[in-house]
Amino acid sequence: MPFKFIHITDTHLANPGLTLYGLDPRARLDAAIADINKHQSDAAFAVVTGDLTHWGEAESYGNFAEAMAALKMPYIAMVGNHDLRVTCLDALKAAPRDPNGFVQGTKTTEHGLFVFLDTLDETSHAGEMCAKRLG
Repeated sequence: MPFKFIHITDTHLANPGLTLYGLDPRARLDAAIADINKHQSDAAFAVVTGDLTHWGEAESYGNFAEAMAALKMPYIAMVGNHDLRVTCLDALKAAPRDPNGFVQGTKTTEHGLFVFLDTLDETSHAGEMCAKRLG
């Protein structure tokens, strides 16, 4: 039995109305969601990996959540190196959270276990995986 999920990455949402490098990230995300809803609606869920926002502002996460509300399937939001962990967790119910405050968790499907790991290091673009996260 086939299994399909959608992967969206690097949405880089800014505050509503702002452009980045001459492009409107919200318009691009809206177009992607419309296409997914039209052509890929049979997917089990979507995973949106960071960078969800460009500067990690609360209003940007609100803009992201508003756009994602149009998606006709459940989704999981993961942070990237442009995101801020606490701001993301405060704003997004779709972000998994573990007991240590990391944006990570699992999802069990009929095809196996999906593991979502938070490698965000807010002081670097390199990322990290520490013992606390692995625990």
